[in-house]
Amino acid sequence: MNREHSRWLPDLCRLEPVLVMVVGAELVALVVVLSSDGDAGTGFWQRVGPVSLYVQWLVLSCTVGLCTLRPWILRLANLPGGLIAWSLCLLICGVCAIAVSYLDPALGWAPKMPAGSSAFVFNSTAVAGLVAAAGLRYAFVHTQWQLQVEAKARAEADALQARIRPHFLFNSLNTIAALIGTQPEAAEEATLDLADLFRASLKAGERWIEIGQELELSQRYLSIEGLRLGERLRLDWAVSPPPHLKIPPLILQPLVENAVYHGVQQLVDGGQVRVASADLGARWQIEVYNDAPPPEADRHRGMGMAQDYIRARLRQCFGDRADLEIERGPDYYRARLLLPTAVADTAGEAKDESADR
Repeated sequence: MNREHSRWLPDLCRLEPVLVMVVGAELVALVVVLSSDGDAGTGFWQRVGPVSLYVQWLVLSCTVGLCTLRPWILRLANLPGGLIAWSLCLLICGVCAIAVSYLDPALGWAPKMPAGSSAFVFNSTAVAGLVAAAGLRYAFVHTQWQLQVEAKARAEADALQARIRPHFLFNSLNTIAALIGTQPEAAEEATLDLADLFRASLKAGERWIEIGQELELSQRYLSIEGLRLGERLRLDWAVSPPPHLKIPPLILQPLVENAVYHGVQQLVDGGQVRVASADLGARWQIEVYNDAPPPEADRHRGMGMAQDYIRARLRQCFGDRADLEIERGPDYYRARLLLPTAVADTAGEAKDESADR
């Protein structure tokens, strides 16, 4: 069975989905109170209290049950698993309703659901069953929507990546070709660097790599360009990555390539490429700064393909926890990558799921 399609039931052991269920349960409680007539001498808030307490008890009991049995439920196909989850909610709500009908007959429910009677147990369980069915159906539809969005983002990122790799290869080969006639030894060294670079970058099937691999990839590219541009390329490298941080491949290298191709290369006297990092607490920043010609004098103005690729990959892998910020000045260009630092475990899980598929 496809592991992606078996993730339809949220992990109810986490705080976020539990809070969603608690808020939803409170809305249900308010609807029940507003739709009932109530006693003439009973105020609105006096009726909300016991109803909210009862509804929250039902929801939290079902949450504990689904949290406990979720690993077993997700081993089943979607339909049987959904039926078992729904039946479990019905069973829990029925037991709770029976307990309440004997322990607290003075709940103050509407005449349609009098406490202490079988009608209260039946109506309470029926309403809970309808709400549980709607909630489980929503969880399934929401998961399928998320999978479609992820698949679309992955396809777009893969298409952009397929265009980035040849672009990078052609630029590197042009550099080597320019060196063959005048600096054959440097051309040989650049060829070896390119071979090592592609050995590191073209690892089929890897969705995540260590940040150190991406940094090495970028440094090798700068080494190749340094042979071609010589003293025109002045490099300032000040990067201290967090240990074991994992990122998607080809996130930083295209920014470094743009800094050389669209910036320093076009300046007669060359310029500086500065790559620096900063720990911002919840996020880690890496900045690529380069001297550049004025925007109107940029002879190699591109279509932002590399930036589109990077944003697509960040959105696919990290959502809104990561970002790419671009700043263009009259004589410089700055790109900032903001990556979540607490991502190692998530990356590992994503990689494991990718391997299972």
